[in-house]
Amino acid sequence: MEGLNALYGAIKYDLERISGSRVYEKDLQTIRKLASDAFDNYVKGGRKPIELIINIGERVDCVRSGDLKIDRRIAYSIVPRTY
Repeated sequence: MEGLNALYGAIKYDLERISGSRVYEKDLQTIRKLASDAFDNYVKGGRKPIELIINIGERVDCVRSGDLKIDRRIAYSIVPRTY
């Protein structure tokens, strides 16, 4: 469970920093489900590296060209620590 909590906390922290505000409770439930599924896949897969992608959408107020759509994603690599 420690690894799941670390992953969930990292995602929540990053999204709060990017948005500049707290994440809504409904979104926290979605984040918990994504993190739980990813961590379960990691454990069931023999702790082989996996990647979790969180789509955070377009930031329309920063785009300087009407011709572009810029979708943003955060990628988390889950790998065994080697130290």
